[in-house]
Amino acid sequence: KESKDYLISSLDASLKAMSEKNERLLNQVRSRVIYRKVGSYFKKKYPNDPKVAEIDFNRAKAYYDEQKLDLAAKQFIRFVQKYPKSEQAESASVLALDCYYLQNKLEKMSKIGQILLSVNDLSSQIKSQISSSI
Repeated sequence: KESKDYLISSLDASLKAMSEKNERLLNQVRSRVIYRKVGSYFKKKYPNDPKVAEIDFNRAKAYYDEQKLDLAAKQFIRFVQKYPKSEQAESASVLALDCYYLQNKLEKMSKIGQILLSVNDLSSQIKSQISSSI
């Protein structure tokens, strides 16, 4: 229990530092690296914990923020496929498409949109937003 609390505390502190607008860039980058490492360890140690979905989303978002867009897109797609009913499913869908839009890979964006539209439990509202984006 104590170890889990320390991991959660580390994740929360890293996430806060990643998000701080006034934080120095180097500290933001370090915080993203720490978040990904601690998040991976947490997932291995507590694979069924409800916090794993949040960790998966934030790890993908960290790659997005670093402009590692292909890697971020793959993780966002995996997130939507694994957690289609989560609160972050809409954001993950939009960000996955945006990864390819930002690179002017519009055909790839369209293909990814089709993959996301095929996710069974994704809400019709999100699917409508994806359809209008591609």
